[in-house]
Amino acid sequence: MFDDVEISSSKTKIHDRLVYSGSGTELAIIMFQNIALTILTLGIYSAWGRTNTRRYVWGKVSFLGDRGSYSGSGMELFRGWMIVVAFYMVIAICLNIISRINPFLVVLATPLYVYLYALAIYGGARYRLSRTSWRETNFSMERNKESTQTFIWLVVKGVLLSGLTLGLYLPYFQNEKRRFLINKASFGTSKFNFTGDNGEFFKLVLWNLFLTFITLGFYGSWMILNLAKYKLKNSNLDNKLYFDIKLEGKSIFFFSVLSYLATICTLGLALPWVINKSYHIFINAIEVTGEIDFAAIQNVEISASAFGDVAAVEYDLDLGF
Repeated sequence: MFDDVEISSSKTKIHDRLVYSGSGTELAIIMFQNIALTILTLGIYSAWGRTNTRRYVWGKVSFLGDRGSYSGSGMELFRGWMIVVAFYMVIAICLNIISRINPFLVVLATPLYVYLYALAIYGGARYRLSRTSWRETNFSMERNKESTQTFIWLVVKGVLLSGLTLGLYLPYFQNEKRRFLINKASFGTSKFNFTGDNGEFFKLVLWNLFLTFITLGFYGSWMILNLAKYKLKNSNLDNKLYFDIKLEGKSIFFFSVLSYLATICTLGLALPWVINKSYHIFINAIEVTGEIDFAAIQNVEISASAFGDVAAVEYDLDLGF
């Protein structure tokens, strides 16, 4: 740890790291309890289970000595889940009717799935940020009709061009998606910014994929690290706080091998400890530097629906960060 914090007037000069202090045993108890209750309630408890896990993990991450917090509720996710289920039922009924008329017309449902995919990414990121706070200041993500339309078009274009180019456009799409989401995110009244260049990211992905391919997958750990570094180093808060990750590829490689063996040998029972250790490795390596006036950051009132978050889980989506 750096513990290098200087305070002059109201500005804080920062050179510190995030700290994750979770326990593998505590996380295992939460996860096994979630699994048991989810089975007993035929899946209904899963919303509360996800909330319990997030509340534990968020609360174990601290910065400058203060912990984060998660204020989402299981009921919010459950209501979102009910909406998603109803939405899927309507789609299934409509597709069944259409297929009876003409099976080829089912392809017309593709834009609907892309639309839901876009809402899942945007809504999921917005919900999770809106329920996250630090020093009683909320994170948030701007959303209005114009922004939503812009993001939906970004996703439609990204999915279409990625398919037409056999995946070559995917790095551009990922970078544009990340730029949009991060530039819409805030901490109180302070804005996050993303400065990554599409062409630079494309070259980075291509080169790392090539190295991973010729090493028969061994370079994969270094690829994960290089992409994480790119995302963090091109993100900042108010152009005043900057992020980086101080980690070595070999640490990720050995952890990946050991965690895989531990999970296989214990038939999955070691998974909570593996997940907890991964948080320790990655979160504790995130470095924050810069100078900012925390007193000037005002809190904002936020609201967001859990619909997008539930849809994101159903799609198993990386929300772009």
